Amino acid sequence: MKITNISILALLSLLVLVLFIPINPAYFRIPYRDSGVFLYIGQRILDGNVPYRDIWDHKGPIIFYINALGLFIGNGSRWGVWFLEFASISMSVYLCYFILFRTFNKISALFGSVLWLFSLKFVIDGGNLTEEYAILFSFVALYLFFQEGRLQKDTFLIFIGFSLAINFLLRPNLIGMQISIIIYYLIHGLVSHKHKENLLKIGFIIVGCILILIPIFIFFYINGAFFQMVEAVLNYNMLYSRASHPSIALTMSRVFSIFSITFVLPIFGWLLGIVTIAHKSETSQLRTDLLSICIINLPIELFLVSASGSGQKHYLMTLMPAIAVLTTWLIYKGIQVKFKLWIFKGNIISRFATITSIIMMVCLLLIPNYKIFISTYKNINSGEVSTVRLIKNYVGENDYLLMWGQETVYNFLTEREAPTRYVYQFPYPFSTPGYFSKNLSKEFIDAIEQKRPIIIDVSISDSRIPPLDDEKMNQWITERGNNQYTQEILSLLSYIDEHYQLIGSVGKWPVYGYSQ
Repeated sequence: MKITNISILALLSLLVLVLFIPINPAYFRIPYRDSGVFLYIGQRILDGNVPYRDIWDHKGPIIFYINALGLFIGNGSRWGVWFLEFASISMSVYLCYFILFRTFNKISALFGSVLWLFSLKFVIDGGNLTEEYAILFSFVALYLFFQEGRLQKDTFLIFIGFSLAINFLLRPNLIGMQISIIIYYLIHGLVSHKHKENLLKIGFIIVGCILILIPIFIFFYINGAFFQMVEAVLNYNMLYSRASHPSIALTMSRVFSIFSITFVLPIFGWLLGIVTIAHKSETSQLRTDLLSICIINLPIELFLVSASGSGQKHYLMTLMPAIAVLTTWLIYKGIQVKFKLWIFKGNIISRFATITSIIMMVCLLLIPNYKIFISTYKNINSGEVSTVRLIKNYVGENDYLLMWGQETVYNFLTEREAPTRYVYQFPYPFSTPGYFSKNLSKEFIDAIEQKRPIIIDVSISDSRIPPLDDEKMNQWITERGNNQYTQEILSLLSYIDEHYQLIGSVGKWPVYGYSQ
């Protein structure tokens, strides 16, 4: 039976849908922290606020406007954002399959496409994250590189520059694929003695990047947020990375612990690719070029992940394009090998093993999500969660809500505005060495004094957050020693202690109201 490309794309669409069933809004009722921040900022954008000027976060601006668009599409519901996530990963896997199919063959391309979707399951981390959307623009860059190699049109290079700018504006260290393409052109120029031609190609990429960056920078400058954006996205992230910088060895260990055997295949593909290129044994220039890009890209992505800071597992989503291409390359070479085993040819056995592996991965994606699908159907019209109801009992529609810690998601779910642009404070950004200052403390206190929010203390959920209870607060300060940082934090805590009193609780979280 002949399997058509339409059938394969339909299967891949089904797998993407299955991947997103566990994080649909009807089942996944409380988004994770990062997603909660992005949703809240998206909500505030629709109300006329500008990121960085009115709400602080250290991610690039694109993620906030993606969330604003999703909330607009969903009429305030998370379903609109979920749809954009689904569309983004669907387009990513379509581009991936097209590139792999045109470069290798159908079975290898299907295996590589299914494998990276299967790998994504382990690191998607609740979804709606910068790395998730960056996957699409990394595959876009790879597709444009592929098309430029086939058609020799410089226009594709300008669009690679567009993708570079978008990934940079999602988060600066998500530009690994575009950097890999630039490095490839530099190396290729040296090896082939086509320096000017390849430098011109890099120039087109840079021009494309600038064409996107300039109008966005102008927008934020006009709205009085450009310098705040630079401070948050560049300056703060440098402090954050310096404070917690895991080694590449630790990152590799984490990669293998999360992906297990699924990462062994691209590693073997990477090693085989190096040997193949070194011996110039690949006859197709397109395959050589694509393979070269991903051989360069894999260590670059691992370095950028290790430089990101805290080493969250969703940072590993940037590895997906390299995993797809290198695994496909390995399977393609395996199918090409012609061994004889009795009356069977090795390539038949290889094809059978490949198809069996694909079926197993599909089943492992489908089966665990069956109960979730049923639960989603049952919960589709159920009411809001109890925590949200309790918070609304304390905070009126016109009141401000300060989640003391990093639970901004409840500002979004309750539709209660935060009193300050620092919608989350601890452990980041206030605990980041070198960031908290007297000016920041004054800005924060002035906002509380002016808007007098209800404060919900979530420190019981995270020991890095200073408690607002007197006794626990003193113990927290003592444990960290009497230094400049704790003294500056103490002035902030002292103000809240003097002007706020305990008025109740939301579950295990104390609730404080303004007393004078």
